[in-house]
Amino acid sequence: MTSTKLSLVSFGLLFASLAGAFAQSTPAAIPTTTNGILLHCTSPYEDLVAPGLANKEKTITDLLATADKEAEAVKKVLPADAAQEFQSLLQKMHEAAAAKDGRAVALNGMVVYRLLVDHLQADTLRIPKEVDLLDYAGYQLQILAAADKPDWEAIGQVATDASTWWTAIAKPKITNKAVRATVTSAIRGIQQAVQEKNLAMLKFGAQMDLDLVDVLEGLFPKPIKK
Repeated sequence: MTSTKLSLVSFGLLFASLAGAFAQSTPAAIPTTTNGILLHCTSPYEDLVAPGLANKEKTITDLLATADKEAEAVKKVLPADAAQEFQSLLQKMHEAAAAKDGRAVALNGMVVYRLLVDHLQADTLRIPKEVDLLDYAGYQLQILAAADKPDWEAIGQVATDASTWWTAIAKPKITNKAVRATVTSAIRGIQQAVQEKNLAMLKFGAQMDLDLVDVLEGLFPKPIKK
């Protein structure tokens, strides 16, 4: 077993010791600022990944209902073209749910998630946008890995993007050396999984990415400056 694989196996232990110290709560009501609205309204789209891949129809229906209730707030803070794209994607999610295609629901949900994150105003964020993009990467990898025939080219692009996003914030933003080293190893593990086309290792790396995003979020006092 390579050192990278050994590092991946050890992530669970380190994460367990860090997650409790850095846990965050999620606000219940929709905030009023652009960033607050967009960050809050990403929740149903990321929450749809697991039930979507498992085809849990009741959970999918409930989360889509939440997304529908928040849709108007989202469209009000997006540019006109992005708001139109958002509405089209939400419609595709409903169509996929009606067709009982949970993976398509999750896949389109991640496109929405990325759309919302891309329109965050970086200058008023405490948690760097790249942290949310790493969250996107983890979920997207899970969805791509769940395909009957995984598209390794698409998977490789997500892995490359994740590496780029992490490099942008690792040293300038993350002062905790243990966290920085662990996330770096996780990204390398994902890249190795792509090189080897090792689906099990990829799935494990994607989950560790998501777990470590929770740790990264906990390093910052709150997500928005104002």
